[in-house]
Amino acid sequence: MLLSRTLFTAFILSAGGAPLTAQFRCAVTDDPSGIVRSEVPYRDLGVQKSGGIITIPIVFHVIWHTAMENVSDSALHAQLAVLNQDLSRTNPDAVNTPADLLPIAAATNFQFCLADTDPNGAPTNGITRHYTDTVLWMDTFFGNDNIFYYATGGVDAWDPLHYMNVWVFNRSYYAGTASSPSSHGGPHDGVALDYPQALGASRALTHEIGHCFGLKHVFGGTSGEVSCGDDLVADTPLQT
Repeated sequence: MLLSRTLFTAFILSAGGAPLTAQFRCAVTDDPSGIVRSEVPYRDLGVQKSGGIITIPIVFHVIWHTAMENVSDSALHAQLAVLNQDLSRTNPDAVNTPADLLPIAAATNFQFCLADTDPNGAPTNGITRHYTDTVLWMDTFFGNDNIFYYATGGVDAWDPLHYMNVWVFNRSYYAGTASSPSSHGGPHDGVALDYPQALGASRALTHEIGHCFGLKHVFGGTSGEVSCGDDLVADTPLQT
C-alpha cells in the first residue's frame, strides 16, 4: 500500500476540522521492538506534536470465544509496528513503489502509540480483553453493530475524541471495517477487525485507518470492476 503525504493531507482536510485529541502525552521511543508507547501520566494535553509528528493513542479491544481468537499482546504489538512502519514509509516493501509515484511518495506525520491511561485515569497497556459467548459475530450490510456495545455482548468504545478504538473479534464476512470522518466521536468510531487480521503481518489495520481519516478505495466506490472510479485524490489515476 502506498501512503503519500498528498493522500493523508486529503483525508485530514475531509475530516471537517474534527481532529483526534489525546488525554495524555505520547512519545516515540527507541524501543527496539518498534512499538510506539505513551510515556507520561494522564493529563489533558491534546495530541502531541513533536518534531512534526502527531502521535495518537490506540486501544485494542479483543473480544474472544476461543483461545485462538484471544490475540496475544505480542501479535498486537507487531500489528502496531506494521501500522507505524506504513505511516512513516519505513515499510520494507516501500522499495516496490511504482516509479511514477516516487516523486510524491512520502512519510506521513502520524504515528500511533498504545494508550497508557484508560478513560478513568487508571494505568493500562492499551489492550482490553473480554470473553464472549458469541461464537461468530454476524456482519450485516451496515456492519456489525452489536460488537460496539456492552449491552449486546460487545464492548463500548473508549472516548473516541481521545482514543483510536480497534475492536478485534471473530466476524462472519468482512476482514475489516472502519468509521468515516463524518461519524467521528460516535459509538462506532474506529476500526473493527476480523481477528486473523490482527496477527502481526496483515496490512488490514493500515487500510482501515486510512478510511477512518477519509481515504476512499482507489476505485472510488464502484463495484463489479466494470468502470473506473475516482477516489478524489489527484495522485492516483482512475482505477477499476
